[in-house]
Amino acid sequence: MDSLRQPLVGNFGLWLVLLQLKPGTETIVNDRLTQSLPNARPYKCFGKFDYMLMTEFQDFAQLRDLDKDLLDLSSNILQVNHIVCYALDNPCSCRLSADAYAEEPFATITFLKFQHGLMRQSGVSLISAFNSYLGEVKAGLRSSHQILYGCLGWNELLLVTLGKDLDNTLCDIAAIGKMRTKDLGLPGEYGLFADTFSIAAMRFGCVQELLSGGNLADSGVPEVQKIQVSLSVSCSTGRSRQRILDKIDEYFGDCKLSLLYGKDDILVQPNTTLTTAFLTALLRFREDAEVRQQVFGTCTTLALPWLGEEKDSSSPPAELVPQQEEKVEVCSGITELRDQNYPLFKSLNDILCSMNAYFSDPVLCDAFLDMVPFLKRLALAPKEEVYDLTMDLWQAVNVFSKGFKQRFVGSSVTLFNVTESILSYQGGLQRVNVAACLIPAVLLKRLKHEWYGYTVFGVGNQYKRYHFGVINLPYECLFEPARWFGVFHEVGHDLAHKRQVLQADPSVLKEAGIADLGDYAKNNTDELDDKLPDLITAVEAYSDLFDFLCGFREDWSLYASKVLRYVFSNVPQELRFYRAYFKRTFMVFCYHKLGIRQAFEDLASEDFEGTRRRLLEELYDELCGLVESVKDSMPLNFDLIRDVYVHHARWRKFCKWAASDIETLREPIPEKWNDRCIEAVQDLRKGIARDDFDDADGLILSLPMEERDVRLVIAIILSLSTRYLSQFAPSSLPVFVRQSG
Repeated sequence: MDSLRQPLVGNFGLWLVLLQLKPGTETIVNDRLTQSLPNARPYKCFGKFDYMLMTEFQDFAQLRDLDKDLLDLSSNILQVNHIVCYALDNPCSCRLSADAYAEEPFATITFLKFQHGLMRQSGVSLISAFNSYLGEVKAGLRSSHQILYGCLGWNELLLVTLGKDLDNTLCDIAAIGKMRTKDLGLPGEYGLFADTFSIAAMRFGCVQELLSGGNLADSGVPEVQKIQVSLSVSCSTGRSRQRILDKIDEYFGDCKLSLLYGKDDILVQPNTTLTTAFLTALLRFREDAEVRQQVFGTCTTLALPWLGEEKDSSSPPAELVPQQEEKVEVCSGITELRDQNYPLFKSLNDILCSMNAYFSDPVLCDAFLDMVPFLKRLALAPKEEVYDLTMDLWQAVNVFSKGFKQRFVGSSVTLFNVTESILSYQGGLQRVNVAACLIPAVLLKRLKHEWYGYTVFGVGNQYKRYHFGVINLPYECLFEPARWFGVFHEVGHDLAHKRQVLQADPSVLKEAGIADLGDYAKNNTDELDDKLPDLITAVEAYSDLFDFLCGFREDWSLYASKVLRYVFSNVPQELRFYRAYFKRTFMVFCYHKLGIRQAFEDLASEDFEGTRRRLLEELYDELCGLVESVKDSMPLNFDLIRDVYVHHARWRKFCKWAASDIETLREPIPEKWNDRCIEAVQDLRKGIARDDFDDADGLILSLPMEERDVRLVIAIILSLSTRYLSQFAPSSLPVFVRQSG
């Protein structure tokens, strides 16, 4: 398929919230959430979750507002999952309108995961093609409404189906799940989807109607004929199972009861299908005061009768089948840790062994493609690096755990698992993480270096590089790619590590009485900052110069309006912090104004004192104009610059080397890059996903600082993530093995 040149992303998003609740709390939760979001669509779920809320949004700030409500209701919530989706801009798609919601009592949400490799092979046009095809076959479907959304999580699509007849709705979903590649004009005749799973639900207004003694048949809703139902009951610890059995008999009457071994305790199998009588009994059972005390939770399972064998489709072509063909021998540095540091050895070994299992899983393997370079780099780390970086490796283990969860959750395996936080977008982080990965990858590629890391959100509330190039972004900028420019500085740290910046001036180590920096850092971690303050600051200076030269392409106006405003607005308002950041900023400013020789040689002489004072005043005035607190917290001080430039020759020498090193590595700034990026932003604002666009860092620079337009943000995430994943082939999946012999 050709790259998409028609709008794909609609002008609003869809937030899907799934909650497992304590029995009898549905009405309390519903009243609170619908009061905050009057246009939301609430449903009573069948399955492990009890409650579902779908709400359209045009501002990501609305998601944070709903987070506050969920926190207030947390005493009623057992489990939660959030899925962030987006509307598709296509005549075949429609909105979850108030009329459709009010008319149809049943809804089913179905997560659709394309066959592995199809998205990497066809790009975002695959989503548009399926959307168009679904519009063509709608007339043959028996449910009343089908609304297709894109997903930012592990699944590419979410299908919402509305109707009065749940039998027909589930049959339609089964038919959609059987679609073949030939239906979209793709070669072969194999299944289009690697995985599908559904959750059925009933409009919450129907719940209130049934509890008040109403009957759905009065509203023209036919009784369910085909769908079989069972109910699993989990008893609270220490409660009487007999009392619960008595309550089941009171509400459900004649049914088959079984005692379960495992998480749930009782299985209820009625002798009917999913009738109105069963629904009413289920709702009243959960509302019963004694049941609330005795029962921890319930799970309703729906099933269609098996109608016979299905015809098998042909297998996907070899290039789309995930295969672990690349054997990676784990280096002796890790294996020998068994005797030196067994807890660390076990943690590293567990990571590699567990990834072997996930890479061999035909459904889940592609969730971790962007972590492959890191895992291979970890497995192949030389012995001396492993021994010298024990603390860093422990940190790498902890950060990996967070990054792993952000890629694993939201899949068919983990959607129903307990989440670690009520405020995490469990089913909507995968594509955001992958989109952010493209920035460091392209920045280092231009400098002929490879990036081995991955990105993660929310390990801390700041941009930070961890060992092997892993980069953390603040959680608050998750859906604000205009603020991802903070990644540039962290890529500078990664380049500094590759260029062995700490060894650039051996005389510094000699003066400090240190024979080997790695050995000293390992044994004297707490003293390092005090022992080598200039050297540590020098590494930051290298990253600042990289940020300005390569990230911001020597555009001081952009650099000041974004980086300086961000840094000096977030730095603790103490003089020592302002002085430290001002020292580094002045170095970049002088380079911008004077170039390497004058900035780092001539400017230190007495003849240039007037120039120093003029530049200092100019930068100080600009900072005060950007951030008002600077003037109050850091008075103008000419002695600061004299300390930096006149007395610290070592500092100037290092900065000169750093600027020369980066200038030597970087390519010329592309001509008219800004025009091309502005054109790309214009396309993205229209919802056109550009999966052929490589200039991810230029794109970020072209966005206004406060840009939060939902359509633009989602189009950027979809475009950058698709572009980054296109470089991975299924056969590149590694299998980690012990060294032979």
